[in-house]
Amino acid sequence: MGMVRRDKETGQLYGHAGIPRLIRLFKKFTSSILFTHFGEWFYENIPQARKQLYDLGKKHEINVIVGYDGLELNVKDLS
Repeated sequence: MGMVRRDKETGQLYGHAGIPRLIRLFKKFTSSILFTHFGEWFYENIPQARKQLYDLGKKHEINVIVGYDGLELNVKDLS
């Protein structure tokens, strides 16, 4: 998961970090992470994609929250 591209003129890399990489980065600083922006891979099979994200969270011992329109969170519940 993730999309990295290379600028044709400069060769500089740009794009999105993949979700597994973001989980590994942020688990050092928090017990929960909320994802709100997904690529088309997510919408091809939402139930399967949600499960993959929750399984990644379990694997890395971090609470993964999958955002959706209308989601309301109380940050006090996340500590």
